[in-house]
Amino acid sequence: TLEFVRWLHGEAPKHGMVPSFGKNAAYLPGGTAFVPVREATLERPSTETPHLERALQELGFATSNAGLERYIGAPIGSNAFCAADGGHIERVLMAAETAIKQITSRIVHTQAQYLLLRFCSSTRLNHLSRLSAPSVLLGVATRFQTALLGAFESILAAGSSRPTLNYYGKQRIHLPSTEGGGGLVGILATRGPAYIAGCGGSVLFLKHSNWPESPELMAAITGRPALWAAVDEFNIIVSDNSTVIRQAMLAHDRPDLFPEQCKLSCVVHRVAST
Repeated sequence: TLEFVRWLHGEAPKHGMVPSFGKNAAYLPGGTAFVPVREATLERPSTETPHLERALQELGFATSNAGLERYIGAPIGSNAFCAADGGHIERVLMAAETAIKQITSRIVHTQAQYLLLRFCSSTRLNHLSRLSAPSVLLGVATRFQTALLGAFESILAAGSSRPTLNYYGKQRIHLPSTEGGGGLVGILATRGPAYIAGCGGSVLFLKHSNWPESPELMAAITGRPALWAAVDEFNIIVSDNSTVIRQAMLAHDRPDLFPEQCKLSCVVHRVAST
């Protein structure tokens, strides 16, 4: 690892690539890894064995034994790290909540408010649902759903007395328009299907790649407890609603055969709408 980082640090600028080394981060779950000792040569005269974490820090890396704060848009690490107070996921949620409040407080046109909520705000957490375990997002998704519901009820008031929606009305707001809903879907109902499809798409990509480490990565993704739990929950929905939907059960050990997210989400929405 350290040898590759040093090579990248020296070679990348020669080819017109300027890595943002100030944003580099390394996840070291063990925290005490050492660089193996190498025999002294003319090219490598030192036989010193530096501490890997310290060596990476000297190259400008931020290091963590708990997880990475942000990796392709979402944190990576233990569930406790990813769901920590003040972490990346909560900051994304707070930004989304702020945007929702600004729409209802600064925009006066009712239709503009609704369209901004539907197409700009309700989708702000979608990327997290494909990258993070559903259990990690439960609290965040619930809080986001509440914010969307409150904004929609504010729009319905439209200067009159604040309306009160019953249980079914509130549920319908979060259904897509294709199911007769308000289109403010959020991620509470779709975080499971999104995570399943995200894992399935990754395995399918690795299956057709020539990377030597692909088999190990495929096995790691397939064996994720979070994936198995999400598949179990989806299969229960399918089994309990076989008279309403037509969907085959998912095989835990064949994520490369998982349907696309839109098809999985459609199953969940159809069940909710009935």
